[in-house]
Amino acid sequence: MKKIHTPLAREGYPFILFCCSITLIFVFLQYHLAAIAGLLITGFIISFFRDPERIGSDRADAVVSPADGKVILIKEVFDDRFTGNQALKI
Repeated sequence: MKKIHTPLAREGYPFILFCCSITLIFVFLQYHLAAIAGLLITGFIISFFRDPERIGSDRADAVVSPADGKVILIKEVFDDRFTGNQALKI
């Protein structure tokens, strides 16, 4: 069976270690509800800072997203905040 390994972004380690240490303090002090909350928060932070391997396209004109997700709208709009021109909203 192949083991799945999803690396974490280096920037997340201080946050993860801080939350783990606070959670461990709650465990040792036997603050059960706070320890459970800390465990949930730590799990959320770990999932937030995951950095899976991505497979890009070989095409020179390809647009590659820096994040996971779905494109739910592609629309031409007038952008008055940044460009002052027509822009493509994705």
